[in-house]
Amino acid sequence: MSSRKVVIIGAGIAGIATAIRLAVKGYTVEVFEANATPGGKLGEVMNDKFRFDAGPSLLTMPEYIDELFTLAGKDASKYFQYQKLDVICKYFYEEGTKLTAYADKEKFEKEITTHTGESAEALQKQAANSAQIYQLTNPVFLQRAFKGLKELFTKEGFKAFLNVKKLDTGRTMHQANQSIFKDERMVQFYDRYATYNGSNPYAAPATLNIIPHLEQELGAYFPIEGMYSIVTSLVDLATMLGVKFNYNSSVDEIILTGKKTTGIKVKGEVINADVVVSNMDVWFTYNKLLKAYAKFHPKKILTQERSSSALVFYWGINKKFARLDLHNIFFSADYKAEFDQIWKEKRSTTIQPFTSISPPS
Repeated sequence: MSSRKVVIIGAGIAGIATAIRLAVKGYTVEVFEANATPGGKLGEVMNDKFRFDAGPSLLTMPEYIDELFTLAGKDASKYFQYQKLDVICKYFYEEGTKLTAYADKEKFEKEITTHTGESAEALQKQAANSAQIYQLTNPVFLQRAFKGLKELFTKEGFKAFLNVKKLDTGRTMHQANQSIFKDERMVQFYDRYATYNGSNPYAAPATLNIIPHLEQELGAYFPIEGMYSIVTSLVDLATMLGVKFNYNSSVDEIILTGKKTTGIKVKGEVINADVVVSNMDVWFTYNKLLKAYAKFHPKKILTQERSSSALVFYWGINKKFARLDLHNIFFSADYKAEFDQIWKEKRSTTIQPFTSISPPS
């Protein structure tokens, strides 16, 4: 066991995963979480007879969860189970069209060509474009932190640089989707992927058309015991590895000595550490926890446009709706007006039901 101590601020999924990886490497790890429970945005709400998974309603790339158990020398299947979804999502348009996004490619293409004026060739072109962006960006931007131009001086980085036009940074998602699809319903279908990270498809670069690949090509999954079981299984794993979790422990400040972090302050108490990892949003990390060290703030990063928020309702209903599935999207009639209200007018009059309900286990 290493004598070096790490404190992690925040018990969101990234904070928990980091704790596991560092504990496996022999560090002494302690996590401080402001809330009474772990999970961050991936939370759980209990109300009377109902249990709600708060946050994401489906899982992509579950192999990264399995990997954490493998690193710890555990059989992931004994601690965390999930299944691939046959139906990824159902879409409802105001003019009456209903589409089912099947995981099976042939069924998906048949569904779209049957209920819209779109061709299978257009769907295949979009899938190929999305896959190409993924293949170029995955090793450079997704598998590692992009810390600047030096990242381009690798085999993968050089390949991405030579194919920069294929990353489609020069136009918006909406423009790219309009160039592929003739049916406006399918343009809207693919534009909506921008909302996965709180972006505006009429302004976000077409590089974000990578997102459909993660869902439609790599697969969408759902944990057997609900989304919150991702949190509980990983917290259990971290605890087995000796990680200590402190809840109701809001961090007041990250302490620096010179340019080096030496600990944190929690409820007036100084907690010394060799390494400090923040799982908080980067804006809040600097402006709340490092506000005394403004000279070190990365001004370019902190002044960048931030993603939009979301208003979520959880409705407990003792009834099944045959037309609905786990994941449902209800489109507004004028999609551009919806985003203009949010991003330009700074208001929203459109509510999109976007959650799932499950009874307590």
